[in-house]
Amino acid sequence: MNINTRFPNNYAISYRKYGQNQNVSFNGYIKGKNRVKTLKSFVPFVLAGTFFIGNLSMCSTSRYSGKDSYKGFDVEYYNVKNDTKNELISAYQEFKSKLTPKNDFLEGVNLILTDERSSLDDDNSFKSFLKKNKTFAHTGGMSFYSDDMVQRNIAINEKAHNFNDEFYNLITTGEKTIAPQLRHSLMHEVGHQFDEYFGHDHSEKFALDFDSVMFLKERNPNENPYAYRCKSEKEYSIVKFYNDNNTLSDKDEFKQAILEDLKNVVRIKNSPYEFLPTNINYFTQGIDLTKEITLKDIDNTDRARSEVYANLFSYAVGENDGDKTNFINAFSNSFEVVKNDVKTYLGNEFVK
Repeated sequence: MNINTRFPNNYAISYRKYGQNQNVSFNGYIKGKNRVKTLKSFVPFVLAGTFFIGNLSMCSTSRYSGKDSYKGFDVEYYNVKNDTKNELISAYQEFKSKLTPKNDFLEGVNLILTDERSSLDDDNSFKSFLKKNKTFAHTGGMSFYSDDMVQRNIAINEKAHNFNDEFYNLITTGEKTIAPQLRHSLMHEVGHQFDEYFGHDHSEKFALDFDSVMFLKERNPNENPYAYRCKSEKEYSIVKFYNDNNTLSDKDEFKQAILEDLKNVVRIKNSPYEFLPTNINYFTQGIDLTKEITLKDIDNTDRARSEVYANLFSYAVGENDGDKTNFINAFSNSFEVVKNDVKTYLGNEFVK
């Protein structure tokens, strides 16, 4: 879930939800309640906003709070299991270590790990927003993006990755773990950062203007950059233009791909032999699947586009929360666009 864009009317909402368990960046990802048929019909599991400790048994009950600095990023953790902390930091380090100075879109992004929102302190506006936001209780992850003037963050909510995920992995892989879902959530949020960082020229006036607006919201004790009301027509126009043009998921190529994919979603929905991803309603929010879908509908569903993009990014770089096959089958055209973007901006070696 990405927190800093997409807004109705005169509001700018800095976060995007994902499924039932969300990640906000203020892009985020909520894990879904609706399960596909077969095994998943009784094994709910989270979608693109959750990532956990890869291949660990999750037997550790010790919990830790603190702050650490690593090469290129800082980590804050609040009452999280040691296994969770180690797995997520390791996954983030591994990914970031392959980036170069020319493509390091995660430079300066802080990582925040918490067992739940109530454990966070409120010594900055981002954590204060999460702590007060009830949505985050069910959100696997959230992130906030800024070109320059406001701190960028990714937050992961441990308890949003729950027994359902652990049980699903136990009966499908024999391992009692939520590592795949945690890692998927992390890379979903990283995907939001990627989508926005490479989606526009940071030196363009519209980007500089938007970052300045975010900075003023950050400095104002009565506002924040994560959820706010635009104060004037000028401010509204700055935010709207940025939101319409700031991401790779705003590009015509991706819009056309997702248009074709949504027609495929309708076909699968009516097929007795294929299954949709568990959180399909989250990824098609704002789109009426009972009517003919047009490019105008795609233009007006920025949040859904950004969430599909971030989820496909996580799959493209090798993560699998258990729903990868169904999701890629539903969004096959969009997946090709995302893979090509990853190859273009990061390199072929990032696509798994």
